[in-house]
Amino acid sequence: MKCTLTLITALWLATLAAFAEASTPEVNLIADPGFEEQPGAPRGSWLGTQNAGKPVFERSAERPHSGRCAAKMVCRSGDVYARWVYRAPDLFATVKRGDRLKLSFWYRASAALGDALVMISQDAPPGYAQYPLTPLKATGNAWVRYEAVFTVADHPTGGGEVQLRGTTDRTGDQEVSFDDVSLVVVGNEQPRRDVVVLGDAALGLTGVYHPDGRITFDDRPIKEWEFMATGTGVSGLTVSFPDEMVMQVNHSASIDESGQLRALARLHLDLGGRPFATATNFRMEHDLRRSVIRAFAQTSNGLVRVEIRAHVPDDIIRLDIIDERKTPEPLTMRLEEDAPSSVTVASDGSVRLWHENPAGTVAPIKRESPARAAEVQANNRPWLAGRTFGLAIGVNGAVPAVAERTLTLPAAARHSLLLAGVSTLRGRDAFTAAAAGRLRQALGDGPEGFVAAHETWWRDFWARASFEPDDKDGSLLRQKAAFDLYRYYLACCAGERRETPVRFQIDLFRYHLRYNSWMTGLICAVEQYQSFYVLPWSQGKSFYQLNAQQTELYAVWPAKLVLRGETDRDRALRSYRDRLFQHSFHAWDLDVVFAACLGLREEVAQWHDRHFSRTFVLPCGLARETAQNNPAAPSLPECPSLQGMGTGVLPVLEMLLQDYPDELVVLPCWPEDVAVDFTLYSPYAGRVEIHYRPGSTLRVATQREIRVRTGVGGPVTLQVKRLNPETDGLGKGK
Repeated sequence: MKCTLTLITALWLATLAAFAEASTPEVNLIADPGFEEQPGAPRGSWLGTQNAGKPVFERSAERPHSGRCAAKMVCRSGDVYARWVYRAPDLFATVKRGDRLKLSFWYRASAALGDALVMISQDAPPGYAQYPLTPLKATGNAWVRYEAVFTVADHPTGGGEVQLRGTTDRTGDQEVSFDDVSLVVVGNEQPRRDVVVLGDAALGLTGVYHPDGRITFDDRPIKEWEFMATGTGVSGLTVSFPDEMVMQVNHSASIDESGQLRALARLHLDLGGRPFATATNFRMEHDLRRSVIRAFAQTSNGLVRVEIRAHVPDDIIRLDIIDERKTPEPLTMRLEEDAPSSVTVASDGSVRLWHENPAGTVAPIKRESPARAAEVQANNRPWLAGRTFGLAIGVNGAVPAVAERTLTLPAAARHSLLLAGVSTLRGRDAFTAAAAGRLRQALGDGPEGFVAAHETWWRDFWARASFEPDDKDGSLLRQKAAFDLYRYYLACCAGERRETPVRFQIDLFRYHLRYNSWMTGLICAVEQYQSFYVLPWSQGKSFYQLNAQQTELYAVWPAKLVLRGETDRDRALRSYRDRLFQHSFHAWDLDVVFAACLGLREEVAQWHDRHFSRTFVLPCGLARETAQNNPAAPSLPECPSLQGMGTGVLPVLEMLLQDYPDELVVLPCWPEDVAVDFTLYSPYAGRVEIHYRPGSTLRVATQREIRVRTGVGGPVTLQVKRLNPETDGLGKGK
């Protein structure tokens, strides 16, 4: 009886606690939500301000949403970042790291030029964190409710502000009113240790990286930056599902006569019944180990699946759409282009969308800045003149019906398409022959042979380099994610057939058809210039100012001229402590790399996760650096970047292995209490395999003879051996 009463009492107390928690009222952090108070209110106040121009701010009694007035602003062209700002010294005094905040208000806007931004003061440099939120929409004369939720990433120090912006860097005529502003804490998310969240929930969909090398989306990606990406090393693609399936295909040498980088095409695909838009459940998965993107759309009539593989050896993309509904329906595919192209249908039913640069004319190109060349340089003209690039589409099965730029395939349980991105010299005939040959080879291999060769290539790829930390609490999972993501995406854009250099401003993963003037060769030259001549903050253009690089530390990395002698290391450490730019708030930031080179374990542990979060910003795991912003989401890049990803993975590599012509230093900055297995390549030692267990085992195997030492202390015996070419490996646990 006593046990029963105890159980009932416990359940009753739990119920009361749950009820009390659920009934806790949400406290609005904004003391003047309706703009009823005048400036100078005791706890906080609203103020109209701007970066440039002369917008008009007023508390207007003209049709407020509620109360006596609303905040109104009238903007004209030239008004930059015109905004109502709410500031209070204790605005975030009760907010903790991991809290989820919901900002909501009512607004009416004549144009879609603004957004909202929350800035929270914090101890970590640069002293604040900014959370740009969803853009406004044009509402005419109607009041519309705005709502955005975001998670606080760092520890607040109390102060901060809320900005309701009628313009951002996009200026123009706009009248906008705001009313009934609410900022409340709606929950708390402690950092997950079993997975890594990719992207920013305030901007929409986030991705989830799993330790087995998978990225998952648990909802339908509808915004242009919500995509998954893969590539063959020469051709690349992004895929999302804003309504129908949208897949953009790019190519490293699709550069037209004016020097502009073009997308090959954007493909809009859908089945009858619109299963992707009407799905009752939708999810996506990108398996990095097997390099396959899958989408699953569950409908009331059955499942529709999508599989995408980019075959590196043959430079062919295979798309399979499996229609498991009770009654399959026809597939339509509409081709969209970013410049005039021609469409032809070959005798075998394959379709080509192509553009030919005029053989005798390579036009000048107007540059955005006088710092850039005025026209395409003469020595590039032969490379561009007569170049023909485009997309060849082959169908494994029925021949499509083609009308204008739309292909239609009859209903089938499975639709299989082959896509070949082609760029050749010597005109259309060479393009046609290359496209036909590539499609013919892929069709000859058959579906099973294609998949088998594809998976074999990726299995061999991951066997050549791997990284498996054995951290029980998941504290090093971001390091593993950085390793996997950078290695995968670099392979997707660095094929042997590539004519242009592997560009850090990663052209293969462009996800829109907006004009992109940052041509591969040009921007590489700009970066080389900056590495030698860093312009002062007060002089250069914006893309110079923001790309400030810590050149005074290049002797630390990558030159590594001062790391092995104690005296020189002390000099390097002093240079690091006294550096000009410390933890700059952008992704082109080498602080963590320098710290790893110097063996500063605590500093790496403190800064790596923050650096990861502001670098790997897209839900697919691709990164940003200091570059052009997406107009619809200024905190995201116009094009993803491998350069930013490099700054995310380099500290990991420097923590694991530092190599010199005469010796290897293994685990120079690795946490001594964490086991790890990895395989990496050294130009001096060849293949290097490490098996480390704290307090007992550190085995190193190298392909070539070299001296080995370690940064790990404690009772660990270092064992060094040469790899056996027959077995080629230590094997875990041996």
